[in-house]
Amino acid sequence: MDTMFFKFIKPVLEYIDKGFFFRKPLSWLYYAFAIINLVIPLYFIFAYKSELEYASGGVIFSIVLIWLILCFTCWCGFQLWWNRANDVKQASTADDNFHAIPALSNFIQTLGEWYGLLVGMFGTGSILVALIFANGYLGRDFSRVLIPFLGNYGSFGILIVPLIGFLIVVVFRAIAEGMRALTSIANNTKNNTFTTKTLVSMSPENATAPKDSVGEHEKFEKLKQLKSLLDSGILTPQEYERQKSNLLNG
Repeated sequence: MDTMFFKFIKPVLEYIDKGFFFRKPLSWLYYAFAIINLVIPLYFIFAYKSELEYASGGVIFSIVLIWLILCFTCWCGFQLWWNRANDVKQASTADDNFHAIPALSNFIQTLGEWYGLLVGMFGTGSILVALIFANGYLGRDFSRVLIPFLGNYGSFGILIVPLIGFLIVVVFRAIAEGMRALTSIANNTKNNTFTTKTLVSMSPENATAPKDSVGEHEKFEKLKQLKSLLDSGILTPQEYERQKSNLLNG
């Protein structure tokens, strides 16, 4: 079963197990979202060019101002996705036990930050400009696109939309942190289980003098384990010296 016919997929499995399968493609998705943010203002021009033909001067001026707000918002969104792409690449390391959850939690967090930014900044700005220059028409139109469940709320949107944008960021961040917390608990539980087994096997009650067949390499590895337990505070200096003496002089 050691032939190439049965092992050619092994590099792919290692690529998945070490987390590269999750981190790299997801970082490409981040870059794609960043580019989309640069395209959105261009789509805005195409979508609303018909409004300019029959609109009043106030509406035209509102469209121009709202487009400038959109450009600034999308530029912030571009920077957000572009910078977070570096974070997702470091969401886990090859030695970690879990890879998909940290990467997915980072994506959920970034998605919430982006949508909250879009709603809070662009939504509020469009409503404010439209209320001043276009009798609120454009503000309600854009806000229904951003937050369709709100309906017509007029001037109250100046207060409601920033709050909703903030809550979006908080909720998505809380979900992402909860996912990372579960991963951290699972990692710590696994590490603590290993440490407990090691302590039990090395406790004075269970410690036995090494047999003549124990080589120098095995002694060295056990000394390294003892030193690691000492450095982490699990073993006291007295316990460390006692077990070290039993190992070397047994």
